[in-house]
Amino acid sequence: MSENPAAKPSGGFLKWALWGAAAVGVAAVLYIIGAASIKPGGGGDLERLAKGEMSKLVVPAEPTRAPGHVFHDAAGKPVRVADFQGQVVVMNIWATWCAPCVLEMPTLAALQKSYAGKPVKVVAVSVDQPDDSAKAQAFIAKHA
Repeated sequence: MSENPAAKPSGGFLKWALWGAAAVGVAAVLYIIGAASIKPGGGGDLERLAKGEMSKLVVPAEPTRAPGHVFHDAAGKPVRVADFQGQVVVMNIWATWCAPCVLEMPTLAALQKSYAGKPVKVVAVSVDQPDDSAKAQAFIAKHA
């Protein structure tokens, strides 16, 4: 225990754990952007993975289109993944109750800003309830 009873706990482990989670998230985003910038050479290189538990892996000859599921952007406008055709899309699935998301939002906003004018789009998709859209918008305004 501390000699000073008024001293506040620093929350050191939790703070480092959150920073670590944010760093892993940023590293994953950068990896995805790097991997997506390489034009795939077809599915031939994936066929070697179709062994053992992966023996039922189906490797399409041509890439498949993104699903047409609709989600809403920060302004409430309906959007589909297909709307971003020809761009690298970094999709972040988040929620207002997600502690690491507080750290991820500014990083993702900076990532989008650093790729301004390039075919890279950072898309944040909230999994909060549709009637919590005002809460989600306030979260983005505060943390992005």
